[in-house]
Amino acid sequence: PALEKALINSIDFIKTRNSDQYFRMAVDRVFTIQGKGVVVTGTIFSGCLNRSDYLTVSSNGSEVRVRGIRVYKKDVERVEAGERCALNLVGRRFSVSSIRRGAWLTHRNLYIPTARIDVELYVLKTENHALKHWTPVHFYIGADHSSARVAILSSSNIAPGDKGLAQIVLPRDTFAVSGDHFVLRDQSAKRTLAGGRVLDPHAPKRGRRKGTRVAKLLAMGGENHHHILKVLVDRSKSGISFHWFSTTFNVSENRINEIATSLDFMKIGKSPKNWIYSSQNWIELLKLIESCVNFFHQVKPTLLGPTTEAIHLSLKIFLDRTILELALNMLVLERKLFLKDNRFYLPSHNVDVSKCHQALLKTLLNILEPESGGPPSPSQIANKLGLEVKVIEKTLKIGIHLGDILKIGKGR
Repeated sequence: PALEKALINSIDFIKTRNSDQYFRMAVDRVFTIQGKGVVVTGTIFSGCLNRSDYLTVSSNGSEVRVRGIRVYKKDVERVEAGERCALNLVGRRFSVSSIRRGAWLTHRNLYIPTARIDVELYVLKTENHALKHWTPVHFYIGADHSSARVAILSSSNIAPGDKGLAQIVLPRDTFAVSGDHFVLRDQSAKRTLAGGRVLDPHAPKRGRRKGTRVAKLLAMGGENHHHILKVLVDRSKSGISFHWFSTTFNVSENRINEIATSLDFMKIGKSPKNWIYSSQNWIELLKLIESCVNFFHQVKPTLLGPTTEAIHLSLKIFLDRTILELALNMLVLERKLFLKDNRFYLPSHNVDVSKCHQALLKTLLNILEPESGGPPSPSQIANKLGLEVKVIEKTLKIGIHLGDILKIGKGR
């Protein structure tokens, strides 16, 4: 009766599997049938599948076609999340040795192998000792099993009955998405130590314990995709990538669009490089770019302005190059920046050239326009005027930045 009551009470907490997500199936058996070829069985974790669809094998990235689907000894045309089925697969150079127990069959958009997974970990109360940093364990996820190490992120260890953040470091690539559940067993694989859920399946090697990284992981453990996207976008100065959110949380781009629209977020860029920004963060990014250009003017007043690459480096935040180019184009259209010879400058900026350089530049312009023959080299000009070559080259650069002189590449 106690077990029955516990099962009934747990019904309200069971999340239904979403058939609107990308397809994923954990393979637990692989065999061949004469006249049919390779057959695999497993449980569908998400999405739906039709006969003749194409899938990607997670173990090697090869593409296979679904020739047949069978559920409880009956041939069917379609299966959905939550069902167990057998799939008859065919593909170029695909054989029974190409796939193993523990592999995943996935939609091609989800194929991103990983060997580092950030997780929320719960250590069992029955353990006698805390789980220490870099403990060797056995890692079980889906139908896969591998040895691993546990890097504790939230502290030096996690006490029995407590939760904490950790990174699972694997000796080989595996496959996971945020929200997947896993189990850890001891080095002998005889005793269960802990369990938990995946937060970020594509964890970084460096900076994994930084405060900003830990805050991001806590945000990724939110109640639902709506809440997670809101928190991530609000705290990100560089926006959230459609592709990253889609592959990390296994959410279709159509669904991300719906969530972003409901939150009044901005969609920046073109597919497949779309990014999500809050209007406030987008305005702050534009102001940050303007301040970078202004700082460049203060440091190098003799130059017209920075290039796109120089601005990218000076921002000191991760920003996709295409987003920076879109932001710069918007600032130019709004006449908050001007563009000349691939350099951006503020409307209020005037190139600060000394009277000495102005006079020398005027002389150089006359010398560079001979009545016959080609223009002289900087060393020839230096000898003629009795000046150092460095002085001539610096003045020529000023003329180039002002647009008075055109630099021609070698061999032209």
